[in-house]
Amino acid sequence: MNDFEVAEATYRAAAADQAGNIYYARRRLNEDFLAALHSEFLENGARILRRAGEENPATFLKVLAQLMPRELQVEHAGSIISKLSDEQLSAMIAALDVQIQEALAKEAGARTPR
Repeated sequence: MNDFEVAEATYRAAAADQAGNIYYARRRLNEDFLAALHSEFLENGARILRRAGEENPATFLKVLAQLMPRELQVEHAGSIISKLSDEQLSAMIAALDVQIQEALAKEAGARTPR
């Protein structure tokens, strides 16, 4: 979004405000601002992020941490594991255990000098 488009968006928001629709004005201003921010990020985002990380890594990491959710909820609903019976899960675990033991035995055999 160029300077003219930003000015036009600001004018539209102000005109809507004068008409008494403050909620519309805020929404339009937010949308226009985010569109301009997105455009700038697409153009220069990687360079700016790299520079910010080099010049002030503590602030850079703080911003990253703030973007992460405070609580991460992991749900397995809909996964294939949740649909297996206990017997099927036990069989899978046993098969994996056999594969692990075979891989360990093969690795131990490769280490012994001949």
